[in-house]
Amino acid sequence: MFDVSSFLDVKKRHIFFRFIAELKESCDRATPTPTHLFFKSLADKGLLLRAYTQNIDDLERKCGLNSLDFKNCKQEQIFSMIGTKKRESFGSANKRPNVIPLHGSLQDVVCTVCSHRQEFDNSIIESFKQGNIIECVNCKIRSDDRAAKGRRRLHSGIYRPDIVLYNEHHPMGDVISEYVMMDIEAMPTTIIVMGTSLKVPGLKRLVKDMAKAVQRKRAIAPDRSGPVIFVNKTPACKGEWKNVFDAEFIVDCDSFVNSVALQMAKLEVGLPKLITPSPSQTKITSFFKTKSSKLATTISKKNSISNDQDDNVFEIQASKAAAARA
Repeated sequence: MFDVSSFLDVKKRHIFFRFIAELKESCDRATPTPTHLFFKSLADKGLLLRAYTQNIDDLERKCGLNSLDFKNCKQEQIFSMIGTKKRESFGSANKRPNVIPLHGSLQDVVCTVCSHRQEFDNSIIESFKQGNIIECVNCKIRSDDRAAKGRRRLHSGIYRPDIVLYNEHHPMGDVISEYVMMDIEAMPTTIIVMGTSLKVPGLKRLVKDMAKAVQRKRAIAPDRSGPVIFVNKTPACKGEWKNVFDAEFIVDCDSFVNSVALQMAKLEVGLPKLITPSPSQTKITSFFKTKSSKLATTISKKNSISNDQDDNVFEIQASKAAAARA
């Protein structure tokens, strides 16, 4: 259903809209997980450089994180052309986006012709549930205005969810690329890849490029560089990823972040306890005690332990003070 062909096929489009309506209702009922709250804790402490997510449920925004708003991307594109320092200084720190939704979100619907956006509200949900096509309000106004002046009507678009489907061009790909390049230049201290099978080519490239940035920082400042970590229900393909990840945890994402939070609390970084510890956390805790008592530790030994919750990549940007405490 997430392939663009499901939307483009007129005979199947009503099925696509019904599916999206049900998915939207499910997302609206969902609440942030301990993993999402961990992101927020990192951001509050100034440790989160950026989170990149393939999810479209917008749960990051629900827990208080600032997600990139594609409505303002034209303005973002202007700032993206005037240098890294000015790009990063755009807006106050508390409004700067720390979440990049790689595939968009179900917050809005967008016109297929003029890109006009509307909130994906209950009226649109109900219409989609009936399999109905909704004509763009903006296109209709413009077309009616031309007709009133005796001019030819314009073709009107229809509303679709503001998400990127498989096998279609990403309309905001250039904007996302600017953020990726800016974060690579920042050389994050640590990368954590969570809950993804690493099958999507674009995400694979992003992870590898970010990992190289960490490795460059490790070569320049080994005392202030950390690991590249993979957390998922199933292990990554060893042939492709053996030189990318320093540590691999085959474990529930919530269990992992709770263990990390507990260790960071001992380092006085101040993250709260998020969930009740589980037996599988013993090995994770051991890893952080023996291999990463500070974020700057270089890790060479592979670690395999036994989720998938969210397709997320998030980076920890350790401050000097945090590194000193560690």
